[in-house]
Amino acid sequence: MAEVLNSARHGCAQALDGTTPTDERRRLLADHAEGRYQYLINCMVLTEGFDSPAVSCIAVARPTKSRSLYAQMLGRGLRPAPEKTDCLLLDYVDVSRRHDLAG
Repeated sequence: MAEVLNSARHGCAQALDGTTPTDERRRLLADHAEGRYQYLINCMVLTEGFDSPAVSCIAVARPTKSRSLYAQMLGRGLRPAPEKTDCLLLDYVDVSRRHDLAG
């Protein structure tokens, strides 16, 4: 996903996953917090304990049968922040419907 975004706009996205070394993960998170790139793509890393109230878009690209895990995923973008009025949810795998959350 980061590669696709970067092909449209060079340097706009970074990705991390469970194999990303701790020091690199810290650097990526710090760089994102400082606005060095717009998109931070992760796979099962920033689901719990990640706090960045400025997040205004969540793109769900993996299925889950766990309603509580899905709530954690969405929670990353639902925190209030100054000048933030909403959060866009992109559900590529139809998890909202699976958990009867689609309107």
